[in-house]
Amino acid sequence: MSLVWKFPGGYRSLDVGEAGVIISGSGKVMLVSETSSIKWSVEGDFHLARVWEGCVMAARGKEVLCLAVEDGSEIWRKELEGKVSSIELGERAYVGTESGKVYAFNKAGKVLWEYEAGSKVKEIRVRGKVYVLTDEGLLCLSEEPPKPFMSFQPPEQESPEELSGEGEWIPGMDGIYG
Repeated sequence: MSLVWKFPGGYRSLDVGEAGVIISGSGKVMLVSETSSIKWSVEGDFHLARVWEGCVMAARGKEVLCLAVEDGSEIWRKELEGKVSSIELGERAYVGTESGKVYAFNKAGKVLWEYEAGSKVKEIRVRGKVYVLTDEGLLCLSEEPPKPFMSFQPPEQESPEELSGEGEWIPGMDGIYG
């Protein structure tokens, strides 16, 4: 094993993509080539960055930004409830916060859904389902809407108050029985 190159320290996150190496911290986020030259750098207190299909998802406090991988220019930015604590990328960008929120974004920056996890989101992973590790435990979320077990439309009928007679009224699948 031999050292190819070394970059000065002080960074908090690292990710590798086809365009190069993304590092964040030390007051910036930057793309570094495989030969250690800086392709671009954006100033700010960035603490997390991940490469995502032609862009870089970067976190700066409560903000999540989508930056162009070519030059670091801002594509979109969103302010969230709580400091960003986790970013996972797949078909969507999944972002967790220290205040316990999980967000799913599309490439255009639209929030597709959000979920209240209950405590600080430590990590998010996606493999069919969305797995969220929080201070209180592990959550498994489905992005698919729940499917009804059974669905029926009861026929129109008189209410129990309008019916005469004595006895106990029992609701059934197709009406009310007494």
